[in-house]
Amino acid sequence: MAQRSIVKLLFIDASRGIGGTEHHAVALTCAMRDIGHDVRALIRDGTWLAGAFENAGIATEAIVFRGGFDPRLMKRLYAAIRDFRPDWLISNDSRLYWPLVVVGRSTGVRVALFRHLASISKAVTRRWIPRLADRFFVVSNYQRAKLARDGALATHLKVLYNPIDLARFCPSAECRNAFRNRIDSSSHDIIVGFAGRPAPEKGIFVLEQALTLAMRRVARLRAVWIGEGPALERLSGKIQASAYARRHALLSYESDLSAVLPGLDLLAVPSLSLETFGRISAEAQACGVPVVCSDSGGLAETLRPGTSGHLVPAGDAYALAQQILALTCNDVLRSEMGRQAHRHAGRFCALRVARMFEAALADADFVPAPPALHAERHEITQRP
Repeated sequence: MAQRSIVKLLFIDASRGIGGTEHHAVALTCAMRDIGHDVRALIRDGTWLAGAFENAGIATEAIVFRGGFDPRLMKRLYAAIRDFRPDWLISNDSRLYWPLVVVGRSTGVRVALFRHLASISKAVTRRWIPRLADRFFVVSNYQRAKLARDGALATHLKVLYNPIDLARFCPSAECRNAFRNRIDSSSHDIIVGFAGRPAPEKGIFVLEQALTLAMRRVARLRAVWIGEGPALERLSGKIQASAYARRHALLSYESDLSAVLPGLDLLAVPSLSLETFGRISAEAQACGVPVVCSDSGGLAETLRPGTSGHLVPAGDAYALAQQILALTCNDVLRSEMGRQAHRHAGRFCALRVARMFEAALADADFVPAPPALHAERHEITQRP
């Protein structure tokens, strides 16, 4: 068997956020390192990403970026290419698309870009970036179809699901007991969880209505809300005004949910907006927790309906309550769905996704960028 080539990958990101896109960057970077590739990163200093990469042991250097072709960013990119000589420049950050394409074309280093939102607002970027990048990845078939309808060239859009670290996100009796002790819940309680930004478009008020309906039927049903956002105060007010306020717990946002999700019996993802994927659904299933998701965008691609969870029409509180009750009232069904959820989540295993990413980068039949725009790779001997 031929020996695999070690590829040198330079990940670049200037995000200040702490969301699914940032977790994707860390998971994929670490997985590529773990399967044997040489990985380094250029990250904005003082961000969650910078700390996450440092904690993961990824060699990281700081960048300064204020938008566009920031000369400090461009100088740092050319220096990193000169010193590291990467085979690929990789980024999730849409603000870096054009700078990376230009740097890639001027140095001959190939560029792989990811898109995590369902749309690209600027027509010129939507039309040309997927063509100019050597690889352009999206995170669901729904997102690919949506971008293609909006004018992006479908043949240049490669689907690669979000990677989940299954060594961290897995069933754990220890984490389950610790979380239940933390919220003062007994083993007899059935806990439905919501984790994310409490916002109307995330379906939080639909879920609150559904839980009220379900709690009327099942006395041992409890709810845990994890997250912070602009609608949290309104949500808290509605919960406090209900007859079941004591059966709800509102917890602050946590960037690492791997010790929390195993403590749930069921996760609800009731989004009204068209999600491109639904990372939290995949993470919960990896922990052996069945999910009830709205049929919104790419969420349907995160589960096996009827096997690892259920899909309900977005915005339908009654249908959501019925599926919560179906799992709440049947311990055997819920337990079996949890086992199937854990098995299903294997398709999102970070190492598996990394192998697929590796194969996509090496695929000689992948639709290339226009040949006339390719530059010959050359030595970089000095900073521009």
